[in-house]
Amino acid sequence: MRKQKLAPEATIVLLLSEDMYSEATAAVDDARKQDEKRPGNLERLASKAMEHLAALAKPTPLPELVEGHRYGFLYLSYDATANRNGQMVPNHGELYISYGNFCRDVPGRGACLVSKNAWGLDDYTPVLNGTLLFEFPTVGNSHPVVEPQSIEIKIGGRYTFMTLDTRLSSHSGETVTVLRPLTEDEADIADVGPMFKVEFEGGFVESAFIDELQPIKGV
Repeated sequence: MRKQKLAPEATIVLLLSEDMYSEATAAVDDARKQDEKRPGNLERLASKAMEHLAALAKPTPLPELVEGHRYGFLYLSYDATANRNGQMVPNHGELYISYGNFCRDVPGRGACLVSKNAWGLDDYTPVLNGTLLFEFPTVGNSHPVVEPQSIEIKIGGRYTFMTLDTRLSSHSGETVTVLRPLTEDEADIADVGPMFKVEFEGGFVESAFIDELQPIKGV
C-alpha cells in the first residue's frame, strides 16, 4: 500500500510501544527462519511481518512524535548479504530493524528519520501517513538500546557486545575480540555499514555490526 504524504496535523503513524518491541524482533527472526527453509520469499515475509506488527501498533498523530527521539522501523535490503544456515550468502537480501532520529521538518523532505550511512552521510527515511515505527526498550530491559556511535574499531581490540538481535541477545554484555573486518563479498557494507568477525570469550565466532561493539572503559 502506498503511503500518503499529508499535512503534519493529519498524518497518523503506527507506533509500536517499547513493551511490544519483542514482537518486532520475533517477527524479524521468524521471517528469517522461514526464508531459511524456503528461500526466495523474503519480500512476502517482510510484508507479512509488517502487517502483523501494524495490527499491534497504536495509531499516533505525527505531532506526538518527539523531535530528536530515536525510533525503529523495518528495513528490507534487497541485495544485502544474509546469514542463512550458518553461511554468509551474498546478494540474498535481508530484513532488519533499522533506526533514525526523528526530525519533524527536514528542508525539502518533511518529516523524516535521520541516520548515518556507511560513509558518514545523512540518510533520510520519510515518515508518512501509515508508517510503522517502533519504540526501543530503555536500558536495563531484556533488549538493551544500542546507541549509534562513530568509533574506530581496532583489529585485536576488545569490546562489549550489545545487540538488538534476539538470536544473539543471550550474548549481550559479553566481551568480544575483533578478528577482522568483513569484506564486501561477505556483507553489504554500502548498505548496512562496516561489519566485523568477532570472537567471544568462550571461542564462539560471529559477525557483528559496528554499532554492536561498545568500547570498554579503560581499555
